[in-house]
Amino acid sequence: MKRIVISMALGTLLVFLIFSSLSIAASQSIRMAYCDTEESIAKTYMFKYILEDMVGLKVDLHKVSVKEMWKGLAEGRYDASLSVDLPEQKTFYAKYRNRVIDLGPNFMSQKRKVLTVTRLGLLDSRPRLAKFLRHYCL
Repeated sequence: MKRIVISMALGTLLVFLIFSSLSIAASQSIRMAYCDTEESIAKTYMFKYILEDMVGLKVDLHKVSVKEMWKGLAEGRYDASLSVDLPEQKTFYAKYRNRVIDLGPNFMSQKRKVLTVTRLGLLDSRPRLAKFLRHYCL
């Protein structure tokens, strides 16, 4: 677990350094859904810190079940999640994949990959935020 958190921290720092000049309006906010796992909590709070303290964007976090996370993303109640864990959530991925945007993995191992997923329309309505999220997927 410690190795995962260190890897995430280094990756997040690299992304921040690359995109520190990215201007995202401070008056905007992002609604992020996350699940109750150590990895999901660590990544989500680290990302919240970067967006709020370093970029100036307000982040509203929503701790939800896996089912609610997928449903909320598909219905547009949440903007993004860093908690899509495959193959564990493959049933939800198959059900909702046409109603969300998969920005790619933010963590990979031999047995699993964890994706960053956004609601439909985020790429068009908030392109700078979507770009920041996409580049978080290292």
